[in-house]
Amino acid sequence: MTAGAPPDEFNQLGQDWSQPPWRPDRLDEQEYRPFRALIRAVLRHAGGVRIDHIIGLFRLWWIPAGAAPTHGTYVRYDHEAMIGIVALEAHRAEAVVVGEDLGTVEPWVRDYLFLRGLLGTSILWFELDRDGNGDPLPAERWREYCLSSVTTHDLPPTAGYLAGDHVRLRESLGLLTRPVEAELEAHRTDQDAWTAELRRVGLLADGLKPTRSRPCWPSIDISAERRHACWEWH
Repeated sequence: MTAGAPPDEFNQLGQDWSQPPWRPDRLDEQEYRPFRALIRAVLRHAGGVRIDHIIGLFRLWWIPAGAAPTHGTYVRYDHEAMIGIVALEAHRAEAVVVGEDLGTVEPWVRDYLFLRGLLGTSILWFELDRDGNGDPLPAERWREYCLSSVTTHDLPPTAGYLAGDHVRLRESLGLLTRPVEAELEAHRTDQDAWTAELRRVGLLADGLKPTRSRPCWPSIDISAERRHACWEWH
């Protein structure tokens, strides 16, 4: 067995991390000592920690050996025990904990993390009005008590994202499940929406639009960083 993630809109074939998962029955038998030791060791020399894919402390996508990520299944964990250990060790170390709660996450999970004092994660390109028309979410409606950034370690750099390089790269690796032109068209639609939002708040000059012959990626890149800075101080 290996751990991973099911397909979603950004990883259409799912993910296989080639790492063995924690066995919840063995953790319980050992009173979570290995997990407690891991968290304690991480916080021994740090004032904070970011836990990638924190949903894995609630349920984790297990993939049988030799199978594709699409053929995995969820295995549940005792999240009260797991999150309780994280919160306790962070309290002892006087440390901050940020949970990467992106992707396929039930709303109650974010509420639970908030109640336990763990910060969430918000990424600029993902902050959309999902209850409305899907446009970029205005800064004043971003959630509080989270770490926000323009991108992350496993997302494209801003310039590459704006140029659509991530779409072409995924095509070359055989990771798309629909035609590349459809992906590029969807990407251009998203980019136009963000460009309009940056103009609306006065961070991008009117009439400035990138083309292959006249790129303005640096201007939009800087504007995105400024937008992020505004949200940090909001």
